[in-house]
Amino acid sequence: SRTITEPITELALATSHVALGHFDKIELRSLHTKYHDEIALLYQSFAKMITGLQEKEKVKGVLNKVVSPEIAQE
Repeated sequence: SRTITEPITELALATSHVALGHFDKIELRSLHTKYHDEIALLYQSFAKMITGLQEKEKVKGVLNKVVSPEIAQE
């Protein structure tokens, strides 16, 4: 049952950080499972989404230093 509950618990915590915009506080561990079930697929997809959001925030931070906030937002 841990193969189901642990990833779901991690996703729930990560979701609350996403809702608050705290992308830098999210660190999903690598999911090692021999099963490729729906939970593993959801976890991996969510991890990819988080990586994309973190990268976007980094780029936005750099742009805010170089250009106006309005242009950086676009």
